[in-house]
Amino acid sequence: MSPDEPKFLGAPPPGPVERPTPSAPPARGPEIHALAVSGADRVLAAGLATGVVEAWMPGLLPGFTAPFLRGQGHTGAVRALAFCPIDPVGADGAYHLLASGSVDGTVRTWHLGDPGRDQALTHHEASVLAVAWSPDGALLATGSEDESIALVGSDGTVRRRRAHAGSVLALGFAPDGARYASGGYDGHLRVWSTDDDRLLADLAVGDAVWALAFTPDGDIVYACGRAAGWWRPGTGADRRWRDPLARPTARCYTAAVRPGGLATSFGGDVALIDVAAAEPRLRRAHAAPVSALANLRDGRLASGDEAGRLCIWAADDQAGEPLAQLRAGP
Repeated sequence: MSPDEPKFLGAPPPGPVERPTPSAPPARGPEIHALAVSGADRVLAAGLATGVVEAWMPGLLPGFTAPFLRGQGHTGAVRALAFCPIDPVGADGAYHLLASGSVDGTVRTWHLGDPGRDQALTHHEASVLAVAWSPDGALLATGSEDESIALVGSDGTVRRRRAHAGSVLALGFAPDGARYASGGYDGHLRVWSTDDDRLLADLAVGDAVWALAFTPDGDIVYACGRAAGWWRPGTGADRRWRDPLARPTARCYTAAVRPGGLATSFGGDVALIDVAAAEPRLRRAHAAPVSALANLRDGRLASGDEAGRLCIWAADDQAGEPLAQLRAGP
């Protein structure tokens, strides 16, 4: 490994690490379309409209200013990111593995510690809008505008099926890995068997499902679209689906599960929704629409907007200033 390649056993290199550029993407703004946090909160990654993936170490606050990685691997906007929950081990120790999905129709895996192993996967026929890893890291699920879900094994095998009558917008695995959930533009939230892709449960929510996640016990699926809700798959009880902000023209395009509930965005506001609370707590977070959210394990919340502003917030501070903020892009 050269001294300029990213390593995770010490401090990051002093400047951004540039990946090879396969071809120059069209000029676009710095919109942040996706955020992901590694399992130990060591790395925060952002996917940009320019096709770039950037990564920072948020634990280095207040020195959270410049990315240690700027990777140009896609020729279209990056719409989905997910860190593998199991860190691979290379010659220099453990490192982080990140998957990205793009409107260019490809999925890329980024070995952030062994960049020579980066791969491009081309098993979809249209934009890739969702990616998710199984808890054991053995499967990567990808969802596309071509209405299909693909499960890619660590051995390179691919299982693909049509899952929705519209784009697949969101994916997530249950903590035990035996089930995974998908959300579609067709307004359906579905739960599937990981072993044989059988449909186990189906809920029509009446609007596109843009984001979802299982709770840590795997009992409930959180999801959002025009409204936010939680559902116990396979039962008709304990199902709640509503617009938490009562804004008929607002839509939520991103969500992150938090202890006891979830965070969603409506315009520049972030709504912190507690399952046990009657009303959400609001945080006026951005002047531009919030387009990406990610929850850190220590309770902090990361948010990114369509103007390229990225912020990290304290766990329970609704009115204060962000702990750190920066502008994505060059």
